[in-house]
Amino acid sequence: MIKFFRHIRKQLLVENKTGKYLKYAIGEIVLVMIGILLALQVNNWNEDRKSLKFEKRILIDLHNTIIDDYTSLERSIRENELSKNSCEIILSHFDDNIPYNDSLAFHFENAHLRWKSSATISAYERAKSYGLDFIKDDSTRILLTKIFVGNNNFSETLDEREALYFHNSAVPILTSLFKSTEVALSKEFIEGNHIPYDYEILKENKEYRTILKTTVGYRKNTISWMNYRFRQMKSLETKLKRTIDKM
Repeated sequence: MIKFFRHIRKQLLVENKTGKYLKYAIGEIVLVMIGILLALQVNNWNEDRKSLKFEKRILIDLHNTIIDDYTSLERSIRENELSKNSCEIILSHFDDNIPYNDSLAFHFENAHLRWKSSATISAYERAKSYGLDFIKDDSTRILLTKIFVGNNNFSETLDEREALYFHNSAVPILTSLFKSTEVALSKEFIEGNHIPYDYEILKENKEYRTILKTTVGYRKNTISWMNYRFRQMKSLETKLKRTIDKM
């Protein structure tokens, strides 16, 4: 093609057709510029497609993470409800002066099981490093940051406060009242068969009653907060799914 254009220019010069040569040269320059612009445009299209594909992958990762997180959160809500119920059952047995029975061993243990659930931030950090501005919907972007940063930090603060109370205040009393209280620090709760040294004395122990009532209060606050987070996660999941489907 280049040889063809050179031949035409040479022919025009030989024939001394200067005017036509200038017009042809200008036309050739215009064609070259158009070719360059088209090449740039094609390159931009390719880059845009690559960016769109990568952004969709980010959103899919966020969407899958949210589903995993709120599924885990559902379980934590259920388990914390059971823990709260065990505390209330024990208190009810004490108040109604019900004799000890083997089923209480389960409730003595379950009363102090503590379940937490934090948002998995790896997908959010990848999205943040890319730049969240590619998410055009302001409400989605704001909710995303709120769930993975603000809510997560608050959840960790709540859990830290309860952990401090449990290990500093409750554990010393529990270990003096029950025959088996193995503290599993990694799981943040006491596990094992919880059989009291003396059930009748335990019923009258004010410190233990205070622990149970305090635990009920903690569980109610935790469950309320988790339900709030769950609703936010479901809302974000819907927003992300809608955005992904449009891409």
